[in-house]
Amino acid sequence: MKLKLSVLILAIVLSTPILSLACSSLGPNIHAGVIRGVDSKEGTITLIDSETGKALTFSASEAQISPLRPNERVVIKFSVEGEKMVAKEIQA
Repeated sequence: MKLKLSVLILAIVLSTPILSLACSSLGPNIHAGVIRGVDSKEGTITLIDSETGKALTFSASEAQISPLRPNERVVIKFSVEGEKMVAKEIQA
């Protein structure tokens, strides 16, 4: 009986989808999370990182910023330029 219950629990756990993206599993220079804010005047996007829960700020172009809205889930590929993280690609 215990073996059957253990197998059932294991099957449920393995079949449950992963709800959030862990940034470390996405690779270098990629963060995933929820947009907290968009500042087109400053050219920045603030993201709440799904792995750490910390706010991260990325520089971005107006073309990248304009379609984004707060509370939207995104994946941002970026490069580090000086002390800034600069968005290279944003996937909503």
